[in-house]
Amino acid sequence: MYEKLKKELKDIVDLVESVPERYRDRCFDLLFSQLLSGQAPPAEDKDDASKKVQDKDTKSRNAVALPAKVRTFIRRYQISEEQLRSVVMVEDAEVHFVYEPKDVKVATGQIQWAVLLSLKSALLGGDMTVDPEDVRSICIEKGLYDKANFAAVFKRPPNSSLFNGLLEPQGGPKRLTTKGEERLAEVLKTLAGHGAP
Repeated sequence: MYEKLKKELKDIVDLVESVPERYRDRCFDLLFSQLLSGQAPPAEDKDDASKKVQDKDTKSRNAVALPAKVRTFIRRYQISEEQLRSVVMVEDAEVHFVYEPKDVKVATGQIQWAVLLSLKSALLGGDMTVDPEDVRSICIEKGLYDKANFAAVFKRPPNSSLFNGLLEPQGGPKRLTTKGEERLAEVLKTLAGHGAP
């Protein structure tokens, strides 16, 4: 009996060492619990078992529940969850844009990033708001910053109607209006089609 238990424990340790380090504790706990409870794990080879643990974790990470505000937004503007997830990826409380505005005029790029950053805020559990300094930073990073006209772009119609107040340098975050949400929906649908908005 002892030899059999020792062999099974060694098999578990070997299997656990074959999976990526971040999954090892979880894998060991699951398999060791099965061993202690007397349940025999299903017969499969080590590669299949480790792949299943990885696949399950990957699926659960990619299937992060969307906040209610985002679900409401995508339903209202007829954007599928697949379209949204093709443009943005949320992982470990970070939002990554898979597709971004490119080959656009500077003013257009500033507006597009402003509405996309409001989506980022909502995906992280906040409101659909955007901080003007975050827009400035991303526009500088992406080569879409026009220092002389940055604030003016947001004051001109129809851009001035996209936010609940003017996006001013050093100003506070502003919420998207209905028109702003419509603009965000257009940008998302275009990016989901992998085109330049």
